[in-house]
Amino acid sequence: MRIQEMATSSGLTTYSLRFYERKGLITPSRNSHGEREYTSIDQAAIHRITLYRRAGLSVEQIKSIFTGMKTEDMIKLLTATRDNVIAQKSELQNTIDFLSEKIEHENSRLAGGGHHIPTPSEDIDDDGLADLDTKKGN
Repeated sequence: MRIQEMATSSGLTTYSLRFYERKGLITPSRNSHGEREYTSIDQAAIHRITLYRRAGLSVEQIKSIFTGMKTEDMIKLLTATRDNVIAQKSELQNTIDFLSEKIEHENSRLAGGGHHIPTPSEDIDDDGLADLDTKKGN
């Protein structure tokens, strides 16, 4: 598979693929015309790189994993990374909940005849609290 095909297949840019090659994370072979040829092994490595990067690992951390990091060190790194991703997931869920409540609230406002975005002073409930913002502790 050539670089454009790998980019399409992986969802990465050709720039990213070249960057990972320069950093030593992948080493695609070259054909007789000097074009990169990605194998299934390269494809598997790129998939792992994508998942590790999405989880927040640096290129240097991934390179350490790929070049023989001690198993105990890898477990520690991946455990800390997983815990961080779990915390981010919780924060994202709080944001999703807030947005869902806000959408529901604004749909109710619209159904009641409100057709403009309220200013902060207009967005106060009967208890004198800013709508949703202080109820969630934000």
